[in-house]
Parts: sequence; structure tokens; C-alpha cells
Amino acid sequence: MDIFLTGAAAAAAGAAAAFLNYRLTVFLMNRGGAGQTAVSFVRQLVNIAFLVLAFFIGKALPFSQTAVLVGAVIGLTGCSTVLLLTLAKKTAPGGAAPSAEKAEGDGDGDGDVEKENGGKEEGEDGRFHDGDR
Repeated sequence: MDIFLTGAAAAAAGAAAAFLNYRLTVFLMNRGGAGQTAVSFVRQLVNIAFLVLAFFIGKALPFSQTAVLVGAVIGLTGCSTVLLLTLAKKTAPGGAAPSAEKAEGDGDGDGDVEKENGGKEEGEDGRFHDGDR
């Protein structure tokens, strides 16, 4: 029974690390510019630091180190996936997750995606604006 409790506690810690990653991602994406380029690096840094910490804490505890590592990975990966899918739906044009069909264009052969973004043009700042801007 201790192995399940240890794994569950590690999964909860992994979920907390995933939430921290999510909040950092939202913060850096909203900053724009250099913040957007740093998102991947910061996310990986947090993931690696958490897993190294879980490894050493698992060695120090009298419980199974395997349960700590597996629980940490499951919590981190599962929650990260759910939170990033939520973020993708929020930031995608039209509020829907991007799909392969929409990325092909609007069918007029010029490769643009007018249907996906409601006929708006992407400005230099990466945001969508009406065409008259």
C-alpha cells in the first residue's frame, strides 16, 4: 500500500510542477518577443529540475524509488498534456484547436487560411486584425 501512496504523492508533485510550467508558459507568451522564444527552454529546465529532484528525493526516502519516479513522470506528463491542450484551444484563432484540414487553406488555391481566422489578417505583432488596419 505504501507504494501506491508514494506514487500518488509523487504524481501530485508532478501535477504541481506541470501547473508551474503552464503558468510560466502563459506569462512568457504574453510578454512577447524574447519571452516567446524562451518558453521551450524554460519548460524543459523546469521539467529536468523536477525529475532530478524526484530522483534524489526518491533515493533518500525509505520507499520505492521506482514508485517516486513513475508517479512523478505520470503526474508531470499527464497534467502537462491536459494544460497545454487547454492553452492551445484558448490561443487558437476561433477558440478551436488547430487541425490539419484548416491549415491547408480556404480552397481558393492561394494558401491563406481565411476561414480559420475569420477573414482577419495577421499583423506584424502576431495578432489577428481586420483587413482595414
